[in-house]
Amino acid sequence: MFSPLYASLLALVCAGYATLAFAVRDFDADLAGGLLYLALGFGVASLAYGGLGPEAFFKRPDGARSVAGYVLAGPFFVSVALARVVQRTVTGEDAWNLVAPGVYVGRRVRFDDLPADTATVVDLTSEMLDERQTRIDRRYLCLPVLDGTAPPVEPLVELARQTLASPEPWYVHCAAGHGRSAMLAAVVLVARGDAPDVRAAEARMQKSRPKVHLTRRQAIAAEAAVRVLREG
Repeated sequence: MFSPLYASLLALVCAGYATLAFAVRDFDADLAGGLLYLALGFGVASLAYGGLGPEAFFKRPDGARSVAGYVLAGPFFVSVALARVVQRTVTGEDAWNLVAPGVYVGRRVRFDDLPADTATVVDLTSEMLDERQTRIDRRYLCLPVLDGTAPPVEPLVELARQTLASPEPWYVHCAAGHGRSAMLAAVVLVARGDAPDVRAAEARMQKSRPKVHLTRRQAIAAEAAVRVLREG
């Protein structure tokens, strides 16, 4: 679970902050320290995408995050949250859409903004957290996945099985509700008989949520998970 492109871009941001810190260290030590902390956060994110995986963000299966995650990658998490606010403002996209009976796909939302009939929440983010109320008041499943990437097949299959065994409706989400969430939703739609294959499931979701798009890796992972479910 890695992305050389994301890792490289994040490394450049890290290097930029570190360079600025070095440049101002003699004039403002506090500012230099702040810039170095920003560099640390993006450096950790770069390492996550470079091969360490979502474990670098210390998000647990119960959806909580250890203190180490906040300390090491806090600046990256804040930047992601701000970027998502801008994205929502610019696109005006629905927070979620019903893509099939009993299946919602969407972005991470507050508990009060979940579809009213949601019984199970399936969280595929590593960089964001659901509210505690969401994790307590609903059946909650979590598989931390880095944005734009796909998990190994085995945990994806297990998450699909857990989802299929959980009460509907399901609210399947990632940060924006386009890739990671759609990957899992495609698997369960095929497994449930709502679509013949992953690409057909993707096309079906796009009718309700046009920005749904599986990357090549996500499509391959979803197809592999479907094969395992069919064999088992």
